[in-house]
Amino acid sequence: MGMIYALGQATHVSPELKALVGVGLLGALTTFSTFSNETLLLMQEGQLLKAIMNVVLNLSLCLFMVYLGQQLIFSRL
Repeated sequence: MGMIYALGQATHVSPELKALVGVGLLGALTTFSTFSNETLLLMQEGQLLKAIMNVVLNLSLCLFMVYLGQQLIFSRL
């Protein structure tokens, strides 16, 4: 994902093509890469608080939703 993003920036590829390749193709297979790239971009832009919140909220909300999903299923068995 990082290589695709950097190549897109260096070669002035259209935003639509970058989104198609980076998020549409790679993101479908490597969602964590998209999350990591977005967090790194926030850090590089000096938006450290947003980067930290991105990590904390993504991890905590995802873990909570997995837990909730399991509890809904296990409570019915």
